[in-house]
Amino acid sequence: MRELLEAVAAGDMSPEAAESELRGYATGEAGRFDAARADRSGVPEAVLAAGKTPAEVASLAATASRRPAA
Repeated sequence: MRELLEAVAAGDMSPEAAESELRGYATGEAGRFDAARADRSGVPEAVLAAGKTPAEVASLAATASRRPAA
């Protein structure tokens, strides 16, 4: 959490982006991954591939694999 606060204080991250991180979201160019969804709803997040390029799907899958569950 300290890293997020320091990034906001330094102007390297917006307060909105920090809030998303704290809530369990990871946002990239291809979209957003909700790592905390299972905790809130009982159903884990999935990557919706429809309408995305293979590279975008791969990017979201990589984001999901790096993001710990909240």
